[in-house]
Amino acid sequence: MSQTTLRTAIPRSDVPLRTMWPHAGVRVFVAYWGALAVIDVVDGTSAVAAAAVLVAVCSVHQHAVTAVAVAVEAWLFLVAFLGDGHGALAVHGTADAVRLLLLLTVATTTAALTPHPRGDR
Repeated sequence: MSQTTLRTAIPRSDVPLRTMWPHAGVRVFVAYWGALAVIDVVDGTSAVAAAAVLVAVCSVHQHAVTAVAVAVEAWLFLVAFLGDGHGALAVHGTADAVRLLLLLTVATTTAALTPHPRGDR
């Protein structure tokens, strides 16, 4: 009879976070869950500021396309949960447009000021 240990039955990843962090998909994933956490923890202007910080962090050393995707993703959470708090995607006027412009500016500026490691833009 063969004995199977628990250690061989549970898959594990040997890929450290520092290896995964540079990839665009990881940044978009972190922005998604980070924006969800921001909306859950803070409200109002603090949520917009926290989302801007999250967008900046996720846009460092990324292409402009990834930075824009991160900004739009964070904006969608702000639109859905700051307006009426029910998660309905409905634009509530110029405030939402200003938030989008702010997040896009933060994202593209961060991406432009921190060159991509491969140098191809």
